[in-house]
Amino acid sequence: ERDEIHFESYARIEHVLTGFWLHALKDEDYIRKQFRAVEENQEHSMRGLRWDTANVRQVAASGESMYDDAFTIQYVEKAYVDDFNYVAGMVPFLLNLIKDRNDTVTLNAKKTHLTLTAMEELRRFMYVNGLTNKNRQKLMRNLRVIDLLVKILQCPLDAQPDEINLTSVFKEAYDTLYTYMIGRSRKNALYFAKYIDFFQTQFTQKGGIGLNVAQMIVELIRDKRKIVDRITHAQIDQFVTLLEKSQ
Repeated sequence: ERDEIHFESYARIEHVLTGFWLHALKDEDYIRKQFRAVEENQEHSMRGLRWDTANVRQVAASGESMYDDAFTIQYVEKAYVDDFNYVAGMVPFLLNLIKDRNDTVTLNAKKTHLTLTAMEELRRFMYVNGLTNKNRQKLMRNLRVIDLLVKILQCPLDAQPDEINLTSVFKEAYDTLYTYMIGRSRKNALYFAKYIDFFQTQFTQKGGIGLNVAQMIVELIRDKRKIVDRITHAQIDQFVTLLEKSQ
């Protein structure tokens, strides 16, 4: 044992207060929460799509230091740390917006401006030298920012006292999601596909939102055979009907 730990070297990790050690459960795969409730008849639906097939292991705490519980501490470049912190910093802001909607707090002009500015910055953040950056898009997925944006879009819009302001926020949220979809990342698309059922109900939204939805759906299924194969005939018929109505 030594006080200093070198990067890439092996080390056992102890929780100082409890004296317990980080322990890997080698024979127990971790199943993501989203897939635990997926039934066999849903395996071929959008809900059953798996965006990541990598094996994930469970970890626990052990009162004893196990010989084979050796982990490595890896160095992360500052640029990647900054990128992570930037996206992580957006999470509380979006959570507060969702809380405000649940508490029926009116979205005034000042809060609308702050929200639009934040979302625009987040959208621009995904570009590097004029091209979308796959690693930054991945952060949007891993930190569940995508899910938070969808939760915002699921808030009631029609007949709300702040409908005009909220419409602007919705349009910016869709632009951000569209930027997330740009590129050839299979995982990004597969992760997002679970929301198709919701988005197909949004084509008729007022304020031009339907066009934002259509643009995003097109980008989602572009060259994504795995997603296209799971779109049902009923969904296709509904897409066509809604698009005809929006013309």
